[in-house]
Amino acid sequence: MLVYSRKRESPAHFFEYIEPGPLPQMSIPESFRKNIKRGRKNQSAILKRGSKKWFVSVSDWVFGKGWEKFTRENGVKEFDIVVFKHEGNMVFDTMVFNNISRCERECSNNRVTESSRKRKIDTNEFTHEFVASNDTIPVQHPYFIGTLRSTDSLYELRLPSNFTRSNGLITGEMILKNGQSQRSWTVEVKIHEGSYTCIGRGWHEFCIENRLKEGDQFKLELIQTGNKPVAIFYNLGTNQTESHGIVGTPYFVGTIGEYSNSQYRMYIPKKFALENGLTNGELILKHVENEGSWTVNLSNHLGIFYYIISGLKEFCIANGYEKGDRIKFKLIQSGKKPIFSISK
Repeated sequence: MLVYSRKRESPAHFFEYIEPGPLPQMSIPESFRKNIKRGRKNQSAILKRGSKKWFVSVSDWVFGKGWEKFTRENGVKEFDIVVFKHEGNMVFDTMVFNNISRCERECSNNRVTESSRKRKIDTNEFTHEFVASNDTIPVQHPYFIGTLRSTDSLYELRLPSNFTRSNGLITGEMILKNGQSQRSWTVEVKIHEGSYTCIGRGWHEFCIENRLKEGDQFKLELIQTGNKPVAIFYNLGTNQTESHGIVGTPYFVGTIGEYSNSQYRMYIPKKFALENGLTNGELILKHVENEGSWTVNLSNHLGIFYYIISGLKEFCIANGYEKGDRIKFKLIQSGKKPIFSISK
């Protein structure tokens, strides 16, 4: 009797979940890389959808130039899912799914258009407006999240190697903007003693003028590449504990940022949120000087970002706060509906 053994086929598909905010870096999953022919340089990939193709550069398995164009021309939005089918030789057939309708997004001539230049993006948690150029989906930008972990980080800011390589950052000047005040500084990107890439000259002055300190969390968003890149720095706040005798009152200090023309946003440090059981739901804000209370909504994305959007602008207007103001959030009552005391 002849016995035939069926060869186990390697997986041909993987997917990428598009997180809210700037366009995240896209990398081929480590567990999938073994399915790609060894010995190949893998410095480029071809993405197919319908009858059109996009050529994308690849560095250390991370998609670079061309990935942004693919997402823009296919109308990829926050919370969407992009499915990749490997057809061999770094050629991928793709599908884009709307995470709200759970259906594949249509593409007419592989370009998404709108009759009006002003439109709204609807997601599971919020709606915001933007003005698109040439009636197309706006460009999303690469970014990374970090923490100023030591005093040394106030004199130079190390940049992740994958971030610098995939975005073509080399030595030279960079324009760094404060995401809250929109002021700009010129800083220098350099390679420190041939070991790592960092922001050196101008960074310490940026920290001083923006009152940054050890423990602050931040987001660095690269909005323009080229000979003189432009990046936006968002201070996400710090996580501290204030001692009152035996019992400590947890608090953090954050900066009011702009989410869109019609919304404000406040990031809550991840460590603070987890330590105090803050995941999502309603919060009560009480101002130390003014009477009354305001209900706002806390949201999180995949346990990575914790932020307040809904209700925050109304609170700020009522209490005279503006974008760029730093506010102290002191947790005075936990539970199903936590209460914060707010002050400058």
